[in-house]
Amino acid sequence: MTAFILLLTAVFASEEKPYTIMIYMIGSDLESYDGFAESDLYEILDADTGKMNIVIQTGGCYEWFMEGIDTNNQRWEVDGDDLKLVKNLGTLNMGDSQTLFDFIDWTADRYQAENYILLFWDHGAGTIGGFGDDELFDGDGLLLTELTGAITRACGKKHIEFELIGFDACLMGTLETAYLLKDNARYLIASEELEPGCGWWYTGFLEALNTGDDIIRVGKMLIDDFAEMSERDDEGDEVTLSMIDLQKTAAVYNAFDKMTVPMLSDLTSDSAFDRIVLAGKQSETYGDSGGFGGYTDMIDVSDLAYHLKDDYPRLAQAVMKAVHEAVVYNYAGSVKKNSHGLSVYFPCMDKINFDYNNEIYTSFALPGKYTEFIVQYSDKLLELSIEDLWDKEITDYYDYIEVELTDDELSRLAEIYLCVGTYLDDEGEEWLFLGQDLIDDIEESEGITAPIVESWPAINDVFVYLNVVSYDDEHIMYAIPGELNGTTVNLMLLYDDANPDGTITGARKVETDDLFYTSKNLIKIKEGDVFEPYYEYEDNEVTEYISIGEKIRFGKTITVEEAELPDGFYLYGFKFVDFVGNEAYSEFLEVEFY
Repeated sequence: MTAFILLLTAVFASEEKPYTIMIYMIGSDLESYDGFAESDLYEILDADTGKMNIVIQTGGCYEWFMEGIDTNNQRWEVDGDDLKLVKNLGTLNMGDSQTLFDFIDWTADRYQAENYILLFWDHGAGTIGGFGDDELFDGDGLLLTELTGAITRACGKKHIEFELIGFDACLMGTLETAYLLKDNARYLIASEELEPGCGWWYTGFLEALNTGDDIIRVGKMLIDDFAEMSERDDEGDEVTLSMIDLQKTAAVYNAFDKMTVPMLSDLTSDSAFDRIVLAGKQSETYGDSGGFGGYTDMIDVSDLAYHLKDDYPRLAQAVMKAVHEAVVYNYAGSVKKNSHGLSVYFPCMDKINFDYNNEIYTSFALPGKYTEFIVQYSDKLLELSIEDLWDKEITDYYDYIEVELTDDELSRLAEIYLCVGTYLDDEGEEWLFLGQDLIDDIEESEGITAPIVESWPAINDVFVYLNVVSYDDEHIMYAIPGELNGTTVNLMLLYDDANPDGTITGARKVETDDLFYTSKNLIKIKEGDVFEPYYEYEDNEVTEYISIGEKIRFGKTITVEEAELPDGFYLYGFKFVDFVGNEAYSEFLEVEFY
């Protein structure tokens, strides 16, 4: 269809309608690079929305695909299948809370309605990172305090409450988001995990609202459509989306905070502390990139309580019950099956940013003990070390290697990997690693063994470096670092029951801003795409990812297979990882294939 964009020189207050929907759309690279905003705008214009007001503020983007939208902040009214420009604001920072406040204030004044809905469109970065990435202002976004503060001020001034606040963005389905919004909205729809590039399907959602359907049925339909679209695009296994009753959020937070009280006291006990660390590590996590990128330290609230139920049975059950009652509807793909609708910030892997993260979290001024807990907990996490495991001796048994670990050493480890490498120079001073593979059973102290593998995963006959991203009894997901058509990405390789030989699900673009964002879009691999894999390089002074000039040109099919390693010298050893991501390596065994 063709969208006609009309210009209005004057705006008058509209007649009151059942709904006014406000969409705060920060285009960012999702639009300038991928054109996803344009696609969703066409979905909006395709809908029959005559009984509603739909007002969109656009900005934060170097270039818009849709003709008529420019780099200024602009406010648009949907009029049938047309977008009408009603106000040009010049260049404003969409990551400034005042910009959001002004949009809500202005729209509520001019488009009065029986019910109001506020939708956010862009990147999301969870509890610590907040929402939005304005390309025109150095990637500035809205921290949770800025976002919720603007909403609180606007709702107070206009004496309104939103029936629904939604985030068509990654990682915003958090307990902190819900709690801070609870006094200004009835329902929240957001994802615990990354969202695929297709995002929400707006046509069906808006038409259902336009018919006057019940908001809960509309929310459930939106989530079902989101799941169906994600599955159609082969991304359904990894996605989540939930609808939260914000009136029940306080009960969730209070139950969670009550569980925090004994957890805080137990930080003085090494054994209890170890069990809390283990529970966090075992819980469902979100937004972790593997390969490049970083960690969000977001985990599922209910899953954390589940893994703490033996230590705090009554309190953990209360948390799980409160989450179940607050989550109206929830979708979780098979890879994220332990997602129950709300995540929470729980320090774990992002050690380098603990101080910054704690500062941000403290600014929320949340009641109770949880803020105090995470500050003390993260300080104690930084004391953990496995330095004594460096260069641990291994034994060669011809076709496998073994490392002996004491019960104490094993108790400090979350994961052990087999590492495979080779020499990059004739002197043996430069190493090139092919990656690591998870060793499943590390509970036995008789000795940890791993085979001397003679083959390694290859894509279209090119060996690739593997980083484990996530795993459970039914799947393992790897990130393969490199460049896709010149863009730095992680190629995602999934093994599960449906794909025992492995399948490439797509690629995630790596964001390199100071504030970490994992890309919303899972890039689909197309015929003709070129992938240049990276490998881990190490010498006596530096460890880094490098290219060695290998390139994979994708055809109509992608072949993933275990390919035989060519003749030469190879290195085999163990990588030890503790519960907060500290690493150590055993000594390495040199093996020659000929």
